[in-house]
Amino acid sequence: MYILIDILVIAFVLGFIIYGAKRGFFESTINVVLVIACIGGAGLLSVLTVSSLFVKWGWLNETIDWVMGLLGYSKIAGVDAVMVLVATYLAYGILIILCFAVYNIILQLLRKLILKISKKCRRCKLIGFFDNFLGALVNAAITIGLVLAVMAFFNTFLEGQILFKGINEALLATDVLSYVYEFNPLNEIFASLEIAKPLEELYSSFM
Repeated sequence: MYILIDILVIAFVLGFIIYGAKRGFFESTINVVLVIACIGGAGLLSVLTVSSLFVKWGWLNETIDWVMGLLGYSKIAGVDAVMVLVATYLAYGILIILCFAVYNIILQLLRKLILKISKKCRRCKLIGFFDNFLGALVNAAITIGLVLAVMAFFNTFLEGQILFKGINEALLATDVLSYVYEFNPLNEIFASLEIAKPLEELYSSFM
């Protein structure tokens, strides 16, 4: 029964390695990195734009007035301070969402351009082979690192936890993962983070 856990994890790792080998480094790993970078970059640029340029240009105040108008208020003396605060947050959120949409479209177009160039480069057999090899290598490193991190988290979090005794015993009973679970080089790092401490304190408060 426990061998199924080993099979699933090994299949997960091999699946990502094969995916990286077939799609190549740029189409697999770099594509994911670029998607995350586009979303994160668009979010950061949106916040910076609204917080600096839109405040400087007065667009934020105009949007606040517009939101308060929709709510049936006008930005005059005597208006409830809470309502002004709500309108400010709503206006800020609206502008950030609009900026995010624009920036994300621009960055996504840039991402597609980079991938298009990489596809043309892959037509060269030598570059294609190197790209496939690098894709498999990087995906292997990422998935193995992820498995090690998850196992280290489980080792730290589940150790001594009565509520999760069954999961702990199942991992120790496996043929392959049991070695990763017990002799993981990341165990000491995760143990120093004291991940299980908040749960232990919460559990002890009910005892």
